[in-house]
Amino acid sequence: MTTNFVTLNPDAGYVTILNTYTVAPERAEELLQTLVRSTNETLQYVPGFVSASFHMNLDCTQVVNYSQWLSQEAIKAAGTDPKVQASMKEVGQIADKFTPILYELRDSVMAAPTASANTTTDRAAHVLALMKQGDDAFNSQDYAAMDAGRHPDMIAHVTGSDKPTQGRAAHAAVQQIIFRAFPDVHLHTDSSLIQFGNGDWMTMVCKITGTFTGEMALPDGKVIPGTGKSFNLHFSRTAKWEGEQMVEEYVSWDSALMAQQIGTA
Repeated sequence: MTTNFVTLNPDAGYVTILNTYTVAPERAEELLQTLVRSTNETLQYVPGFVSASFHMNLDCTQVVNYSQWLSQEAIKAAGTDPKVQASMKEVGQIADKFTPILYELRDSVMAAPTASANTTTDRAAHVLALMKQGDDAFNSQDYAAMDAGRHPDMIAHVTGSDKPTQGRAAHAAVQQIIFRAFPDVHLHTDSSLIQFGNGDWMTMVCKITGTFTGEMALPDGKVIPGTGKSFNLHFSRTAKWEGEQMVEEYVSWDSALMAQQIGTA
C-alpha cells in the first residue's frame, strides 16, 4: 500500500476523471492491483498526469479511480499513447464495464483542528506556506521573490553535485541555468504527493515538468542544444527554515530518467 497522499486543491484547475469499474467480487483485487501497477509503470510518466487514487466498495463489486490531469487536452493525448491503450485493454479484460466521467473540483472541506493541534502545527503550516510561496516564485521566475525567501548563506545539497551550493547568489545562478534550458519548467506543488513537517523542517515531494527548448550549460563550459523533448519527474525536497528564510535544502530527482526523457542519455 502506498504512503503518498494526494492534495485536492480547487484552485489548481485540474480536470478530474472519476472512472467507475464494475467487476466480479472474485476479480476485484486483481483489477485494483492491475490499475495500480499500470499507473506506476506507465501512466505516472505521461505528460499532464497529476495523480490517481483508487477506491473499492465494501462488497467488492466496484473499483473507482479518481485521477487528476492538467487539462482535457492532456487526457486526449494520453488516450493515443500505445502504452496507455495497452493498459486500458488489460483492465478491460478484467472489469465487466467501466464508466469514465470528467469533473471539475469546486471545493474541499476538512475537519476543524483542535486547539492542541493548532499549537503543535502552526509552525509547520507556516513553513509549508513559505515553501509554496517559494515555488510560486520559481514557477513565475521571480528572482526577487525567490531571494526574499532564502538566507544569504543558505546551503543546498543537490542531486549530481559533488559539493553543496552555498549562498543565495550561487543558488540563483543555478536556477538561471535551469530556466535557460527549460523555459517552461514548473513545480506542481498544489498536487504534492507527499508533504510533512516538524517545526522548522519540511519535506515535500511533487511533480516537476519542463521542455528542453533552450540550451544547457555544463560546468566544463560545454553547451548542449535543446532537443524539444519534455520531462515529467518526481521532485523531492527537505528544507530547514529560520524565521521567514530557508537556510538549508536537500534536493533530489531521478537524473538518469530525466536524461532519457529529454534525449541526452
